[in-house]
Amino acid sequence: VIVLDAQDRIVEMNFAAGEILPITDEIIGQQCSALSCCLPQFMEVLHPDNATSTRIVEIRERWIEIRVYPIIRRGVQTGGRLMICIDVTDREIARRTLSGRNQLLEDMNSQLQREISERKKAEQSLQLANKKLNLLTSITRHDVLNWVTVINGYTQILESSTPGEKEREYLRRVELAGDTIREIISFTRTYEDIGSHLPQWIEVRQIFSEPEIAQFMQHFVEDIRISGLQVYGDLMFSKVFYNLIDNTLRHSGGAGRITITGREEEKGYIIIYEDDGVGVPEPDKELIFRQGYGKNSGLGMFLIREILEITGMTIRESGEPGSGARFEIFIPRGRYRFISESETSDISEHE
Repeated sequence: VIVLDAQDRIVEMNFAAGEILPITDEIIGQQCSALSCCLPQFMEVLHPDNATSTRIVEIRERWIEIRVYPIIRRGVQTGGRLMICIDVTDREIARRTLSGRNQLLEDMNSQLQREISERKKAEQSLQLANKKLNLLTSITRHDVLNWVTVINGYTQILESSTPGEKEREYLRRVELAGDTIREIISFTRTYEDIGSHLPQWIEVRQIFSEPEIAQFMQHFVEDIRISGLQVYGDLMFSKVFYNLIDNTLRHSGGAGRITITGREEEKGYIIIYEDDGVGVPEPDKELIFRQGYGKNSGLGMFLIREILEITGMTIRESGEPGSGARFEIFIPRGRYRFISESETSDISEHE
């Protein structure tokens, strides 16, 4: 603390003033301008009208806050002033550090905004390119299917008018090849939709009410025990069960029952699909998910794995050969949830 009289002479100072400022009590009696040598910009703090003022200055690697107040006695200014010097080094260093970090964050945010803007432009360009590519694919697919229809039509005509069994067998193979081409082309229509939309919450039980799958399920006695389960998956998720049921129809050797259950484990939830057919031979348990493997197009089981992988799910065959197929679909935590029966009813009513 330093006290100035009405003539701006230093009349008093305490011990702390000498510790904070490079001065001694020998300065008492001198004009306050004598402080200018140790307090840069000190004179700027003193207002001619004796108003309160504050300034922060740097002295010997320390930051000092100077506050000047007019001395008032019984409501009247005496003309003297009270100068208080406070060491605010820690506070000022913290403020400057925070200011520097804020500036760094602002710079990083600006950079991030630029990157986001560039990414959005790239995504828009990619979407436009995909749109054009899908249009081209659709036109090409339509043309190929038309010509496959023509080939199969002429093949059937030739088959009915050809007397030789050997020739008819060749024509049947040509017709089978045409059907396989048709199936592969139809698969491309399904495959190009995978991942084209953001994943959504899908109620698994409702999938079996879809007309396409319900028609398949008419061939079996069904036991579905997964009410209230929702998974966060690709909009093509229903194709997983469509292809599993189709696989049972084609390759189970006469299965009559499909059972779907589930269980929660430490790392996630497992949906279990089972039928009572002949099962999957041990060497084929992994091969069936490869593209092109199988008796037909070999694309159905491959498609299942592709759809599931989009949202981090996996599938494996774990059944006993001769005792029916058993497929386990693993759903990581955060990718599934359960809803109440009332919420399930609401969903059914809105569909």
